[in-house]
Amino acid sequence: MMYENTVTSSKGMQRLFPSLLKDGSYEMQFVIKGNVRKVSDTYAGLIQYENRIKDMAYVYCPLLKKGFKYKISKYEKQQEEKYGEASEGKVTKTGEVKEIEGLKCHHFKGDYVQAFKLLGSEITVTCNIDYWACLDFAPEWMGSVKIEGMPALFDEMQIATFPLLGSQKQHQNVTLTEVKKRTVDNTELTPPSDVEFTLSDDPLSSLGKLQKEISKYIKKNNLIDTGVKIHHGKIEEEVLDDAWD
Repeated sequence: MMYENTVTSSKGMQRLFPSLLKDGSYEMQFVIKGNVRKVSDTYAGLIQYENRIKDMAYVYCPLLKKGFKYKISKYEKQQEEKYGEASEGKVTKTGEVKEIEGLKCHHFKGDYVQAFKLLGSEITVTCNIDYWACLDFAPEWMGSVKIEGMPALFDEMQIATFPLLGSQKQHQNVTLTEVKKRTVDNTELTPPSDVEFTLSDDPLSSLGKLQKEISKYIKKNNLIDTGVKIHHGKIEEEVLDDAWD
């Protein structure tokens, strides 16, 4: 499966998370065989392996030959406790069904509000979500959002309210562009043996630390975008605001 993911963020959001947010469009590739999958992500130059049979996920950076691993069930429970109960509003099926790249997909739409602590401050995030998903796959978390099945089209607008900084926005649009059926060898879905994986109890924090290490390495060695294919786009603040206010 090939995806195109486009991200646009307000300037305040970019200043808060300079190593995490890159405006522009980038590619994601999913290789799936039963309950095992590999995700290659050109946004941060990371590769992830998920094995639901063994209940383990591995995330690493080929550039650094470094990464972390974690229990999938534990991570999903943490996400449910952090975001599931903290949300007000609902995202539900609309009843619409259509085929996207050969997959039968159901339409989900809704709004919700979350309140939680970030960087020691109380943050309120309002989300508007519209997506189509194939329910033949297990539910998954995309950030603070639990998706029913594998998304084929995903559109989300987040407005986060920070003390002193006011409202900051991020828009994400994910589009499934291609599905190809082929024989997948098990070695393709096995984490590399030459990468150092540390066990993490907090995957999101570990991901943030790894992304910061990547940014420092790129700057120190005068590299650009970890050597992977990224198409950056420049989004003016007023264009983003006008489109969503």
